[in-house]
Amino acid sequence: MAGAQRCPDTCRMAPTDIPGTRIAVPRVDGPPRVPRWKENVVVRRVLFVSLWLGGTLAAAAQDQVPPLAGASTTFRSTVEVVTLNVTVTDIEGRQVAGLKGDDFEVLEDGVRQEVRFFNAINIPLDVVLLIDTSSSMRGKIEMVQAAAREFVKKLRPSDRGAVVTFNSAVRVVQSFTEDAALLDGAINSARLGGGTALYTGIYVSLDHFSRLARREGELRKSAVVLLSDGEDTGSLIGEEDLLERARRAGVPIYPISVISESDRNALTLANQQRMRTGADFTLRTLARETGATAFFPMKLADLAGVYGQIAGELAAQYSVGYVPSAPTANGAFRRILVRIPTRPDAKPRTRAGYYATGPGRAAR
Repeated sequence: MAGAQRCPDTCRMAPTDIPGTRIAVPRVDGPPRVPRWKENVVVRRVLFVSLWLGGTLAAAAQDQVPPLAGASTTFRSTVEVVTLNVTVTDIEGRQVAGLKGDDFEVLEDGVRQEVRFFNAINIPLDVVLLIDTSSSMRGKIEMVQAAAREFVKKLRPSDRGAVVTFNSAVRVVQSFTEDAALLDGAINSARLGGGTALYTGIYVSLDHFSRLARREGELRKSAVVLLSDGEDTGSLIGEEDLLERARRAGVPIYPISVISESDRNALTLANQQRMRTGADFTLRTLARETGATAFFPMKLADLAGVYGQIAGELAAQYSVGYVPSAPTANGAFRRILVRIPTRPDAKPRTRAGYYATGPGRAAR
């Protein structure tokens, strides 16, 4: 589609944080509709900078941080509370259940922190399904869609999902909703063609969380589940900038990189190694820094199992919160390490850190 994007009667053009750029957003008059905003909005090479610091909650209200607890999913504080969604597995890769707050030890820049909040109950999830719809996905998209629909079936009534697709452009096909039928319809509507603006797709997905309304003090988990079969070929952002934005967003990114058997047979061994050491290295780094896992299934038939594994991991995560002992908001990146001294066989995994910007402020 060439030329400027037209805005229909149901929407208006709104400015973005980038000078000289605007996007289409729905008008607020008229009867409510589901989804409420930004359905089928095409974003062409627009980089968003207003990202939500998904793991840092700073709702201004009461003057105390709740003590260690195990059931509440809502809390308020006038100080910065850093919350971590922690996946814990054993040496066999199985989820470790039954841990308590006292089992966790958190270090920030090497300094031990007091765990002030803990939750082992299933916390509601907000998840973006980010799907590659470039030309190279022909012959694969049907199995990808089937696996994504199975993932939607595993969402609980309180969970919300969104669907974003990317090729040469990025499209928010379905905004966050609890309606599984809407999500299935969005997954099935994929139209293939064009290149692979992978990095821009991740950017837009992270930006989508910043536009999601939340009740004050509400605690929800978030994640991006990314499916692609190739390297980025159409984004204006580089790997280092993408990694920094991912760290600032604090949203786990679960990449799934697939190469069909026919594609694998057509590639030389050298090209296969190049793909695995280039694009896949970036995906592994994104996953590690955001507390997620990268998957590289050898067969398309394995996709359903991979999506199922991600769904199980997200459902079994622990939420751990603390007030930093060094509260100075100097904008520096603070490294986080989680340990479980009571279970030497346990392997905790969470995001690598956060940018210290103080309560009530977005990370910059």
